[in-house]
Amino acid sequence: MTGVELLVGGWFASPVIKSVVEKAQNYLSANYELQKGTQELVETLTRTLLLCQATVKEAEKRTIINNPALADLLRRLKLAVYDAEDVLDNMEAKSIKEKVQGKNKVSKLFASSSLSGLKNMFLPDDNHKSLKKVVDQLNQLSTDIPKILNLSENFSESQRSEAPRGSEAP
Repeated sequence: MTGVELLVGGWFASPVIKSVVEKAQNYLSANYELQKGTQELVETLTRTLLLCQATVKEAEKRTIINNPALADLLRRLKLAVYDAEDVLDNMEAKSIKEKVQGKNKVSKLFASSSLSGLKNMFLPDDNHKSLKKVVDQLNQLSTDIPKILNLSENFSESQRSEAPRGSEAP
């Protein structure tokens, strides 16, 4: 286990992020008739998670253990990834429920739910709003974490160049 994984309490970020990416991709392939804007959000979520995964892998290579700012960002990333997974689970559950109800109530579908069908296509529901929120959080983290990594790397390099060198003559 590397320092960053220890830093985030044993959370193995890369496999968890990969799992959520797969869940998002599966959701997209199974739900081609998505609410307006939801497909774009799920695609953005997937791209952002892949970027976060690459960033975490870089952080793992560097094993920056004593950086409180990085630790906080990685903790927030962990929470945001789990939030994304929860939102995708809720969206999938809603989709399954709607499919089951649709099969059971074919005759009522035209009578009572044509308005709700239009509503679902154009008005954001709670899952859409939650997805938007988590995508925004992950986008912010995907820009903040590399900044901290670069600052830490630059600081480490400057300390190495300023360190006294053994037995050099004046």
